[in-house]
Amino acid sequence: MSDFQIFAEWRIRRIPEPSREPRETYNERVKRWTLSSIGIEGLAQDLFLYLEKINMATMDDLAKRFEGSAEEMQKTLDLLYTAGLIDKIGKAYQIRGDLSTSIIRRLLPKITETLRSIVKVESDARSYAVYRR
Repeated sequence: MSDFQIFAEWRIRRIPEPSREPRETYNERVKRWTLSSIGIEGLAQDLFLYLEKINMATMDDLAKRFEGSAEEMQKTLDLLYTAGLIDKIGKAYQIRGDLSTSIIRRLLPKITETLRSIVKVESDARSYAVYRR
């Protein structure tokens, strides 16, 4: 099983919803809760929320803003891109839609497609085993 390459990994958590109080920070706490629920933590959350505020930034802009290395920024941006939460246009990254829409339109189909391909292989293996008998 060591002859594989990891393209994407998804972690889905069922965690308690955030408290509605204090109201002033509720929207950000819900976004962080949502991101955490789909396995997006730490710097990736910060980058997502920052991009949401400013609309668009390059990796260099983000590396300066968050005082991180280009490699760290690229890895984090790749995570957000693979999850379908951000888009890349030329050298710039941006948020194209709201978080829930991105999850429904981009992340969910990727996870569903991956699970369907796993099920297909398993189903084909069972059919092959019955045929060989």
